Amino acid sequence: MKLFLHVGPHKTATTLIQKTMLDNQKVLLDNNLFYPSKFIRIFGHHDLINPIRNRQIHSEDISHLEKPEKNILLSSENLINLEEDDFEYLKNALSNFEINIIYCWRRATSKIFSIWQEIVKHGGTETFYQFSFPHLAKTSKSATLSADLKLLMLERVFGNASINIIDYDNSFINKDLIQQFLKTLGIKSELDIRIPYNDGTATNTALESHDVELIRALNVAFSKRKSIQGASVRRAFILNLKKLNSDNLNALRELIKSDKSEYYLESFDIDSRSEKIILDRFQKNITNYQCITNIKKISIPTQNWLIDPNGSKMFEKLYQELSAFL
Repeated sequence: MKLFLHVGPHKTATTLIQKTMLDNQKVLLDNNLFYPSKFIRIFGHHDLINPIRNRQIHSEDISHLEKPEKNILLSSENLINLEEDDFEYLKNALSNFEINIIYCWRRATSKIFSIWQEIVKHGGTETFYQFSFPHLAKTSKSATLSADLKLLMLERVFGNASINIIDYDNSFINKDLIQQFLKTLGIKSELDIRIPYNDGTATNTALESHDVELIRALNVAFSKRKSIQGASVRRAFILNLKKLNSDNLNALRELIKSDKSEYYLESFDIDSRSEKIILDRFQKNITNYQCITNIKKISIPTQNWLIDPNGSKMFEKLYQELSAFL
């Protein structure tokens, strides 16, 4: 039996993929693919991570996967955070299966802002510069930006023939990510698969850069003043948006938007080095490769609004309003 291990990584529509698999479990099972409920938290198999790290995959876990006598899909973007010895353990624990890796390759220039945004959404306090500079300064050593590092590690453990790569950027342009994913799984394209595009729980809604900066500053304030950390600040902001003073909030947003710095990503040579390695080593493993024009620059708000007298007053007013919900 084949076991497909979808390792993400983050910011490659993993939630949408997992929700699609979960919503279509029966259809997939009828077509020789088992998307097990065991280890699932939310939509993906995120509860598999600790058993791997703690070396606690047991015989009953293996029996559960083997029972339907179908090919299996396990999916969690958190798998990408595992180390090489963790994958060696997993390979040995699942030695009864033919393991196939699925990796959605998104070029660094298209995801660096998204990664920072996701960190801020979950309570991060670093500015974009603070987050990005250590990665941009040493792109060849950053697993966050250089996809080749993790792919080469996975190749060492599972072998080149076991690696399946989907060009996420090409799929994003063609709006066919789920179709490419199903193709990799060997699922017929004519199957009636329901894709939950309009399900808000299946997608991580992107925020405008000025709102990310505003939430980042709120994270700092609530962490320092009330020791509130994590995603609760962002959730309170989004859930209570209509209850906040709209004039104050809109004026603050406009102030943040008025002063941005441009980051010229091409000067850091982020994608070309990694892409060359991936094509040299894995081009035949990519289901839908397309040469993509890299993003040249991105614009991110500065922190000058924080020292503007009006800005600090408006921010304090927003902080006090939001405090009522936290």
